Amino acid sequence: MMPREFPPMGQGAANLDEVYRRFQELQAWVGWTEASARRVAATATLLEPHLHAIVGEVHDEILRHPNARKVITGGQTQINSLIETLIQWLREVLGGCYDQEYVARRWRTGWRHVEIGLEQVYINATMSQLRLGLIWSRCIRPRHAVWGWA
Repeated sequence: MMPREFPPMGQGAANLDEVYRRFQELQAWVGWTEASARRVAATATLLEPHLHAIVGEVHDEILRHPNARKVITGGQTQINSLIETLIQWLREVLGGCYDQEYVARRWRTGWRHVEIGLEQVYINATMSQLRLGLIWSRCIRPRHAVWGWA
């Protein structure tokens, strides 16, 4: 069982019940249902073969932008770890289970970005790039040809 306050100490503490209620409110806002979760989970095996390439493109883009790149201080070892972490994050997103523990893990990820000083605009751009990568991975035409990405 997760503690009601998380992380346990410090400025980033939040009430898990409150965070989860907000998540559920946002699900209702966009019309998210259990059927939505099942549809997403059904795509996981179709998307799995593309996750490494999609995440690789995201990290290549991060490295092209000094303000995003500055939070990577551990060289290639950190980059490799971040790639694997983001792949696992996508697997969980596609997993279809969006319970309180799922929300707590997402919140901790977001708080970690705050702690290291990563500007929110780069998270937004990354989420957009991931969405496009997932969508275009299932299309006939390569993403690069359509969007002009190098």
